[in-house]
Amino acid sequence: MKIGRSFAATGVLLLVFVTIGFLIGLTVASNLNLAPEVKAEDQARASAIELQNMFGEAASAVMPSVVNISAEKVIGRKLPFQFRFWDRSFDELFENPPGNRKISSLGSGVIVDSKGYVLTNNHVVNGADKFVVTLHDGTEYKGDEVKLVGTDARTDLAVLKLEARKRLPVAELGSSGNVRVGDWVVAIGNPFGFEGTVTVGVVSAKGRSNLALREGASQQDFLQTDAAINPGNSGGPLLNLEGEVVGINTAISTGTGYSAGVGFAIPVDLAKTIYPQLIRKGKVERGWLGVSIQSLSSDMKEALGVDDGLIINEVIADGPAEKAGLRSQDVIVEFDRKPITTVPDLQGSVAIFPVGQTATVKVVRKGKVKSFKVKIEKMPEEIAGNRPLKIEEKEGSATWLGLEVQNSPDGRGVMVARVFPNSPGADAGISAGDVIRRVGLHDVENVRDYEKAKKSLSEETKPILFWVKSHLSGRHRFVAVRPE
Repeated sequence: MKIGRSFAATGVLLLVFVTIGFLIGLTVASNLNLAPEVKAEDQARASAIELQNMFGEAASAVMPSVVNISAEKVIGRKLPFQFRFWDRSFDELFENPPGNRKISSLGSGVIVDSKGYVLTNNHVVNGADKFVVTLHDGTEYKGDEVKLVGTDARTDLAVLKLEARKRLPVAELGSSGNVRVGDWVVAIGNPFGFEGTVTVGVVSAKGRSNLALREGASQQDFLQTDAAINPGNSGGPLLNLEGEVVGINTAISTGTGYSAGVGFAIPVDLAKTIYPQLIRKGKVERGWLGVSIQSLSSDMKEALGVDDGLIINEVIADGPAEKAGLRSQDVIVEFDRKPITTVPDLQGSVAIFPVGQTATVKVVRKGKVKSFKVKIEKMPEEIAGNRPLKIEEKEGSATWLGLEVQNSPDGRGVMVARVFPNSPGADAGISAGDVIRRVGLHDVENVRDYEKAKKSLSEETKPILFWVKSHLSGRHRFVAVRPE
């Protein structure tokens, strides 16, 4: 009996220890994540479903306010076929081909006001005579029901007004300033006429500028996205995952004409300053400083002895900057107490500065910081650049840094007649036909002045700043040429 009881007691004790050990093992395993597979898979699945729901909810919230825009204009007729007659086409045999033809452009837009105002791109509606606007539910507005109330070519924005027959859905405008690189975004539009198309991507970059667009904004501060944007998406919204508009899709960078994963949208913060003026006045009144500016390369910073800022290429005659005493080659580092590091920084700040009021502009001139009081004026109508200059063989030429120059036909500077391949001048981007107006601190009116600058700077090892007038655009710019 004692032996049996002893075995029974031992068994119970063993069972207790096993149970305790099992519970301790579970606790340790849980704390050490020794069996995480099922839990991790569940979490990943839940996260994917949550993200999918966010995409769907954002698109669903804004889709009713996205419209399809068909814009039609009449232009001089060209025959739909081409025959070659020696070196001339069939069209060219007729000075004025008979009749006219209609062309249509397709784009998108987004309703931003319950009164029927639609925000879109200027290049979608530019020059059009007739519009057809189709809502997501199929409702069409055309003829007298659609009116173009305002355009702004500088930012590539425009506003249409629908004579609404019912209350229209309105998109909620968010803040592009709060958008981070890497944030998810959703693009909605009508690529190739496929209405209500949704694409998804991320914000690839912010503050993109200096894009060479055939038509589009010259005041550039784009959001870049890899969400697919194709012809027909222009004017449609770019959304965050909260269903708020953060940009207006406007352009793509591609070698084929179709999406290559590099699309651009106008920041909605900029659009919010523009479209109310288009509604009220039909155009935008913006401040004007009266300078041509460019960003600084590392060589230019070294040549000027500055860390940041924008260099003034040219001061417009009788403009606000000239009246205040600003000069070409000054480096703007601050406008109205705001640091200036990029072209969009200055363009945006000046554009919204009240016309007629005085702004403080801080510059670096010859290594010293100076402040100027500039009375901002209303921006005048933009004028076209000069036509390319014709290069003729002339006497009195000089060669230096791989550039062969001659006296300019207008007597103001020296024209580049030849650029030697792989030379410092070629590497800096100077082209034949460009006119050099200044080298370092030496003003250049002719070849003799150019030779004096060459002699003075012949021992220079740091980059030398050239002030050059482009033969293509007619605009002045600074170029840093690093001696060999």
